[in-house]
Amino acid sequence: MRVAVTGANGFVGRAVVSALVGAGREVVAVTRSGAVPGVATRNAALDRPDEVAAALGDVDAVYHLAAVVRVRDSLADPLGTWHTNLGGTLAVLDALRPGARIVLASTAAISDDLRPPPHPYGAAKLAADLAVRDATAGGALGAISLRLANAAGPGDRDRTRLVPAILAAACRVLGRPVPVRHREAAAEPAAVTVDPTHAHEVLGWAPRRSGLDRIVRDAWEMWTR
Repeated sequence: MRVAVTGANGFVGRAVVSALVGAGREVVAVTRSGAVPGVATRNAALDRPDEVAAALGDVDAVYHLAAVVRVRDSLADPLGTWHTNLGGTLAVLDALRPGARIVLASTAAISDDLRPPPHPYGAAKLAADLAVRDATAGGALGAISLRLANAAGPGDRDRTRLVPAILAAACRVLGRPVPVRHREAAAEPAAVTVDPTHAHEVLGWAPRRSGLDRIVRDAWEMWTR
């Protein structure tokens, strides 16, 4: 089975490529530029459907991970986010041959009632979810949508991502390195929805401290009381 991974040089993409290679799959890494060591790499930009079609036209399945992944980036460039997260998914769907399968990296910001999240990142991801649903309704394609929260693990040193940023803040607050133990994965719930809207509407809740260092310091002080 030939399996493509878009966004293959990202943190999650590298882990998925490694897992697929370990499972004996023929892996095709799809990146905007550059190469992924150890596997065949094809370059394609999501905003260029012809490049996406050339990269994915002969694969049996695709893990579609490439996207604008930060809410703050989506707020800075809403239309660019829609072009990438929805337009790129449409280009991937158009490129797949009948019988192919797609695993879509979605987001836990999408609630069960499919209410649009309050930012371009989540809204565009919801639209991509719905596009995949409709594209597979006739049975020509198979699909799974994974509504992911913050992915983290060994080797993630990008301090613009939430979990590494929290660890960096903990080091600053404590004034020393913070050891990290990676335990066996816990059993996953059927669904986790990350959406503060209900807390705003029902409880009148609003954050009063947005500084990450202060949040970590308060949490540490409560933990050590």
